Amino acid sequence: DIVKLCKSWGANIFRWTWEEAAYYGRYDIVKLLIEWDDRYIDRGMEWAAEGGHIDIIRLCKENGATRHFKWVLLTAVEDGHIEIVKMYKEWGFDKWFDDAMEKAAGCGHIEIVKLCKEYGAVTFGWAARNLKNQDMIDLLDQWKDTHYDWMMIEAALDGDIELLKESKDKGAVAYNKALKWAA
Repeated sequence: DIVKLCKSWGANIFRWTWEEAAYYGRYDIVKLLIEWDDRYIDRGMEWAAEGGHIDIIRLCKENGATRHFKWVLLTAVEDGHIEIVKMYKEWGFDKWFDDAMEKAAGCGHIEIVKLCKEYGAVTFGWAARNLKNQDMIDLLDQWKDTHYDWMMIEAALDGDIELLKESKDKGAVAYNKALKWAA
């Protein structure tokens, strides 16, 4: 009621209005904002992801959000919101699960790493190694015989050309990431 009253008095809808409503999960207010001024709808999804508000992310997508989808996923992963990762699978947004797996590994979210692996992601090792997260390292070591892209990246990081060749022979295809980490 206060939002409607302020709007009737001529208050403008600003980025901050969207940010507060989406981040704090104010579904009804976000619905009004979409009707009144949807120019921040894409960013609204990001703010909702940070707050873990899957219902607002869905609302924004259903009402025309077209950008920021990768950043919404990575924001959700960073904050450990596994349900948003599951929703992305429902939507068929599979192309970002490698990035999500790396982000989850770096943040120590083991359950999201496992889910991303289930969804087909294969690149994840360097982030956990850089953070010295022993639980994550143990998990990755369990997978090293089936995730050769991880082996390829580790070989590139360590400057081990023989291991790099072995990983390629076993099916690794993370050439771009290996190049990045070798450089």
